[in-house]
Amino acid sequence: LVIKTRSIDVVKDPKMVIIVEGYIDTITLFQNGIRFSVASLGTNFSFFQIKKSKNISMNKHVLIFFDSDIAGENGISRFLEKIFSPSIVKNLTLSISKIPVYFSVKDPDEFVIKKGTKNLINQVINQSVPVLIWYENFFFSELFNQYFLIEKIFFNLIILNKSLKKNLIKEKTFSSLFG
Repeated sequence: LVIKTRSIDVVKDPKMVIIVEGYIDTITLFQNGIRFSVASLGTNFSFFQIKKSKNISMNKHVLIFFDSDIAGENGISRFLEKIFSPSIVKNLTLSISKIPVYFSVKDPDEFVIKKGTKNLINQVINQSVPVLIWYENFFFSELFNQYFLIEKIFFNLIILNKSLKKNLIKEKTFSSLFG
């Protein structure tokens, strides 16, 4: 974890700890007034880092705020697979935050620079969701995307079927007339 001691010196016993992917994210958040973040240095997270993050927070609240890209989503999923150990989950409040797609920004530091700290707090951090809601959204979006893909395939098959029937009728008519 990066900048743990510096953050704790500034904010004694923060109510929550925000875990971001990179140290640049942590430094930018720190420079913009969010002094309770730590960096995991990538999307791979160890048990030691998880326990330390939990113990830093006064309320045992950890907020995962990885980049809003495929690597970040997969990193959150891998992280959640690791933490479901009784010694870690006990007394842990875990929530996940994600930058909405309509902001066209994927990194926490980029968001703060372009949109400001107030927007980050109001529109991203305060909109964080519990783990079960994140899982539901993660899997539902996959199913939703798959549903539309299947619907599009069926629609194209129906059009193809109609086209084939028309061609078959034309061929039968042509062959009966000239055949």
